[in-house]
Amino acid sequence: MDSNQQDDSTRFAADLEAKKGSDWGDRWWVRYPLAVGIIIAAVWLLEANPKMREMNQILIGASGIVYPLILMRELSGALIVAAIAYWFFGIVAALPVGVAIIIGALIIANSRH
Repeated sequence: MDSNQQDDSTRFAADLEAKKGSDWGDRWWVRYPLAVGIIIAAVWLLEANPKMREMNQILIGASGIVYPLILMRELSGALIVAAIAYWFFGIVAALPVGVAIIIGALIIANSRH
C-alpha cells in the first residue's frame, strides 16, 4: 500500500510539473506584448486601407479593443475602477456648490461613527 501511495504522489507531481510548462499563455510577459501587438495591428489595418476602414471598422475596432482587454485582465480591472471613480467625481463636480457641500457634510458625518 505504501508503494501505491508513493506511485500516486510521484504521478501527481509529474502531472503538476507538466502543467507548469504548458501554460505559457497565462504569463504576463506573453499576454501584455501580445495585447499591444493586437492593438497596433488593428490601428494599422484601419489606417492603411480606406476600403478596409469602411467595410470592417466595427469588427476590427471591437476585436482590437476587447481581446487586448481580456489579455490584460489585471490592468483592465484597474482601468474600470479608475473610470468609475473619474465618472463619480465628474458628476459631483458638476453639481451646484450647495449640493456638493451637503454631500461632503454627509460623508464627514458618516465617517465619525
